Amino acid sequence: MKKLESILEKLVPYFSKFANNRYISAIKESFIRSFPVVMPASIFVLFSSVILNENFGLPRLLGTENTIIKLLEDTSNLLLNGTTNMFAIYIAILIGSDLAKKSKVSNTEVSLVVLSSFLILIPDFSLNYTSSKGLFTAILVSIIATEIFIKLGKNQKLVIKMPEQVPPAVSKAFGVLIPATITLTIISIVAALLKSFGTNLPDLITTILQKPLLNLAGNAWGLMVVAAIQNLLWTFDIHGAGVLGGIKGMIYNPLGDDNLRAIAAGTNAWDLPHIVTQQNYDLFANIGGAGASLALVIAILIFSKRKDYKKVASFGLVPCLFNICEPIVFGLPIVMNPIMFVPFVLAPTLMTAFSSFMIYIGFCPKLGVVVPWVTPAGLSTFLASGGHWQAAVTGILCLLLGIIIYIPFVLLANKVEVIEETEDDDLDLQL
Repeated sequence: MKKLESILEKLVPYFSKFANNRYISAIKESFIRSFPVVMPASIFVLFSSVILNENFGLPRLLGTENTIIKLLEDTSNLLLNGTTNMFAIYIAILIGSDLAKKSKVSNTEVSLVVLSSFLILIPDFSLNYTSSKGLFTAILVSIIATEIFIKLGKNQKLVIKMPEQVPPAVSKAFGVLIPATITLTIISIVAALLKSFGTNLPDLITTILQKPLLNLAGNAWGLMVVAAIQNLLWTFDIHGAGVLGGIKGMIYNPLGDDNLRAIAAGTNAWDLPHIVTQQNYDLFANIGGAGASLALVIAILIFSKRKDYKKVASFGLVPCLFNICEPIVFGLPIVMNPIMFVPFVLAPTLMTAFSSFMIYIGFCPKLGVVVPWVTPAGLSTFLASGGHWQAAVTGILCLLLGIIIYIPFVLLANKVEVIEETEDDDLDLQL
């Protein structure tokens, strides 16, 4: 433990530098900021899966050709088309905007240039490029186009200066005219060159980067490794989600988006294309927040004899029910805690493995509907599966597994307190 602690302490500056990298930070923040667009689509997909289900929903009562049913279905499909089906476009714009703010330049012009660059580089306006399937392209294009445009914009020789009498909006537009023209020309040349070789940037990225990365990490084993690393970082006071958030989004968001659109198209939850998505980790393993903290809280409340642990657990119970783990992580604390270090990493990793196994054997349906991360365990997986009780049961079983993993370490913590109290008593006698 001490050796591992020494190694990780040396790596802390590098983890922090990576997490605070302007590009990684922009990607992570963009995924977070896109939530208000993604969430409404998920709500309507869930609505369609349950209320508009032909087997037990309104269509069974009113008929599939009913005007109200048709209106609700059209509303859901149109909302999906304008939200998750355009996800790559929104991410490109948000990344460009975030990088512009970091460079202290106007984000409006940057966002327009990024959007134009993205549209120039995709061969057609289809779901293969505008949805999360085009996510890697959107990220790369937004970073490159933004950096070129900002660097050119800082060159005063390329800035057209208008007289003071000209309205500010007009002056600003002319000021970035040359940098924008050069940037879009460069992007267009790249697109034309790729076209001359019979390819395009999205297909090139998919072949070289996206497919190998998804093959490596887009499965249960990859998700288990990600879970272990993320929670290991937490134990050394490094925000695991902050470090890995951008990378996880690039890998698992496209998989989740495929499942969401499949549900919207009427695919059965058991037949969705991907077993592993970001939802699998968040809802099956991250119960209570990092390290499956709710499992730890319950184990402490039932088995702990330590007053300090019980007090922190009582205080952290309600936040953990809604997947907010900070009161436990920093109050117990988990950070630099040699006893809780192992289960904090082990519990969510094994919970990930267990939930993937339950899906693989066909007991639990796959997850496709995005639900708010603060949704309590059981209810969250029920909703994310489109309303299947098996997913709720699997979520509860994952929580029970986490509790079982934590119990031996909670009991060990009791013994450590007894030893500490004995040492304190001996010291009092000597005094």
